[in-house]
Amino acid sequence: MIGFAAETCAAVVEELQPLLARHQAEVESIRFVLAPDWTMYQALEAAGALAIFTARDGARLAGYAVFFVVKHPHYAGMRLAQNDILFLEQPYRRGRNALRFVEYCEAQLQWRADRIAWSAKHGHDWSRLLVHRGYRADEVIYVRDTPWVQV
Repeated sequence: MIGFAAETCAAVVEELQPLLARHQAEVESIRFVLAPDWTMYQALEAAGALAIFTARDGARLAGYAVFFVVKHPHYAGMRLAQNDILFLEQPYRRGRNALRFVEYCEAQLQWRADRIAWSAKHGHDWSRLLVHRGYRADEVIYVRDTPWVQV
């Protein structure tokens, strides 16, 4: 059974690298390399605007969820926890692990945010779990890489 914890950038940055590579392989349709700006993450964390949660099988890192936690720029009275990145290794997606991880994140964020927002990619759609938890689709985001971007 896996367990969950709130951790810091400094504590997990090195350990996350192999998982980021596996995550990148799953979302390879994105032409940008999954390479978090750890300096920016640490600055946001120091300002109280970042939360990192991990899933572990004993001491082994099995997944992560990172949230930006900020006052919403155009709803001044709302504190928003916006999921930035989420990954749970394939063997741990069975059973109730993903649900338990979402529930853990929600419990940790409920004191810091008025609204929690998750993203679900079309090619890796896990929105059924979110709907099961009471979430609703609020916006659809369309993206297009500009033609002059060289990656």
